[in-house]
Amino acid sequence: MTFRQVRQISSILAGVGLGLWAVGLAVALLLPQRVETCLPFLFLALAVMIGDAVFLTRWWRCPHCGKGLPAAGVSIMAPTIAYCPHCGHPLHDDDVIS
Repeated sequence: MTFRQVRQISSILAGVGLGLWAVGLAVALLLPQRVETCLPFLFLALAVMIGDAVFLTRWWRCPHCGKGLPAAGVSIMAPTIAYCPHCGHPLHDDDVIS
């Protein structure tokens, strides 16, 4: 898996989690007498976000030294990190993480 793929998958998971959370919140605000209808959306959003964190823990690593990279470089919106903070090797979107 490459850095670009990891960032894309993580961004999709985060977007799905935030979307489910927004739907749950909207249901809670529109149907205040039936708050229990929003709980499945909120629990599913939490599960997706935890899944994203587990995914990043496994895959967001330096392909050279294997140590975890800072989470600040994950987002597609933000610029990715250029060098590994642990070993100093340059990181590219096409680098394969194993």
